[in-house]
Amino acid sequence: MTVGYNGQTSAPASINVVGTQFGLFTANAQGNGPAVAQVFSGSAAPVFMGLTTPAHPGETIVIVGTGLGGITGPDNAGPGAILVGSNVIVTIGGIVATTNYAGRSPQFPGEDQINFVVPANVPTGCYVPASVTASGQVSQDIVLSIAPAGPSACVHPLGLSEGALATLDSGRTVNIGVFQVLRAYVAQSGRSGEGVGRLFDNVNANEVFQMYNRVLASFGTVSYPAPFNSCVVIESAAYSPWIHSA
Repeated sequence: MTVGYNGQTSAPASINVVGTQFGLFTANAQGNGPAVAQVFSGSAAPVFMGLTTPAHPGETIVIVGTGLGGITGPDNAGPGAILVGSNVIVTIGGIVATTNYAGRSPQFPGEDQINFVVPANVPTGCYVPASVTASGQVSQDIVLSIAPAGPSACVHPLGLSEGALATLDSGRTVNIGVFQVLRAYVAQSGRSGEGVGRLFDNVNANEVFQMYNRVLASFGTVSYPAPFNSCVVIESAAYSPWIHSA
């Protein structure tokens, strides 16, 4: 590959080119966390997925990204509906979803979209993990907001109210406090450790997710909050078992 500018051409550089490597667009534009997605429910107008606009079982989600594969036509104009990639599989919370379309976004050059139906038995919550496999290649992990039939908002792992979730969806911030007491015992080594931590901050939607993902989920405390004056034991392949107290 070379780059030309003002009549000058750069030295050639080698790059890797593969047939398929799908990457999903995310709300924070950093490739992690909540996906950029639309939710279609019956004849109602589609809505962008959010904490207070989650998908429900049986509804259709449209996710977007790039990298499903090449097409024979140009990628500098809206290509129309063109199927791209092979054996495209969407997995939500370990459940395989039915894919209705996987290919170019008809109106947008160089963009791919995947339409799929939310399975009836899918896990629910504000941060349900999902990924896409296309032509045997797995995308990065993202999260989707899924609620059971009926509720208009997802259940947040930090116990945030629907009002707080609406504030985050609007782009504003909320005050968050997290306090954690952790005691871990590693059976293989016979060693144990204890720790106490807390975070108090004014954060937006992305920062709330990062607080959950990088702090609580990283230590295995979510989504099994310990009831008051009791503990929860979680078996883990890497650290078996973790014991959490509150």
